[in-house]
Amino acid sequence: MSTGVLLNNETYYEKMAAEGQKRLLAGEDKIWGVMPYDPTSEYQQVDTTYLEAWDDIPPELIQWFVSRIVASYDEKWHDLGEQRFGESIEEFKQQSGDQLREIIKEGGRLAVNVDHQSRFSPLIGSLLLQHAAAESREELIAMRSICSTIYSRYLGFYELKVGEILGDPENIPSRPALDIARNFCNLIPVFPNTDIRDSCDVDPEIQHDYNKKVMAAVKPEQGKAHIRTLVASAAIDKELGDGQIKMRTVGEGTKASLLSDEWDFTMAIATHIDHDDPTKSFFVASDIEEGVDQSTLDRQNQWIADERSFRTGTKVNYAANKQD
Repeated sequence: MSTGVLLNNETYYEKMAAEGQKRLLAGEDKIWGVMPYDPTSEYQQVDTTYLEAWDDIPPELIQWFVSRIVASYDEKWHDLGEQRFGESIEEFKQQSGDQLREIIKEGGRLAVNVDHQSRFSPLIGSLLLQHAAAESREELIAMRSICSTIYSRYLGFYELKVGEILGDPENIPSRPALDIARNFCNLIPVFPNTDIRDSCDVDPEIQHDYNKKVMAAVKPEQGKAHIRTLVASAAIDKELGDGQIKMRTVGEGTKASLLSDEWDFTMAIATHIDHDDPTKSFFVASDIEEGVDQSTLDRQNQWIADERSFRTGTKVNYAANKQD
């Protein structure tokens, strides 16, 4: 018998917000904050299953914002962050642009496994693919509506101090983080199968039923182009005591969900945001492959681990669950 419970919305919010506060890294409170409870906010409602993309923030500002992320919000690094992200866009265009445009033209469905080196990784991965496929500013904006990403529900309780990011804190107010994220793509909230579930007293059975309902509701339509980024490993990487990094093993539920959605194509993106030198940051796309099988996500995560180990010089470990 399960012992956790999914409590009333306000109590649930308080637990999730407390978890979000604990997970802010050193120095992040300059940019990130936790919002007060708002019963009218769709970001804080337990029954929210899908958030449609917006287009109120222009592509140029979104790109500038990501440059700030690459620069770790450090003004002295901003030009290098902007340069590095621009280079990443061109690398994605050269490697994947033609194939992505063909997939979209033919109404194909592409699932993209992005590692979790940063909480921004799947959003940035989605943006890079949009830039790679779009051939005009208008196409770039339109691409938001055919892209989506899966995110952990506790992120819905963060706000971003946009004024600090844009350099005008006196005149530009904070906004819910998902207000910004919706200008990247459509958003799909889930309860991840990590320690967050237990610390927030989310009943595992309710978690399973809720996630199943969400994924059924956002199943990609056959014959209609769609690109979905997901963090298959669910949790942010763990730093080991010997200086190595461990990626979390992909759960069988995630594999089953990907298989049931019948994706036409899959690919992976290895990411690294270097907090000391933006020129060492990277977003690297794997080849696009047809179809998906039980081994796809493990193979992709092993590729991500190997790619990051090679490029950073820090060993990144990934080990798949042993099959009976």
